[in-house]
Amino acid sequence: MSKSGSLVNLQRLLDEGLFVATYKYALLLSIADLCIEQGDDSGAPLLLATEDIAEKIRAILLAARRTIRYSRGRREGGNRASGG
Repeated sequence: MSKSGSLVNLQRLLDEGLFVATYKYALLLSIADLCIEQGDDSGAPLLLATEDIAEKIRAILLAARRTIRYSRGRREGGNRASGG
């Protein structure tokens, strides 16, 4: 299967899947990102370093955490930076 075909299937899984844990979504998204960044359409196996996957997951989870904190702050009616 080509890289684009695999990514279409992965996109459908992400769109239709039920994720009860953020880390599962982060893992799939990390692998997809790395496949796009490092892969090609040669059909050769792609070896991903565990460290690369971990760094991608870390970045995704940190971004999600910032979004949640920002949303909570706005919902609680204040901007912490302005003291309100």
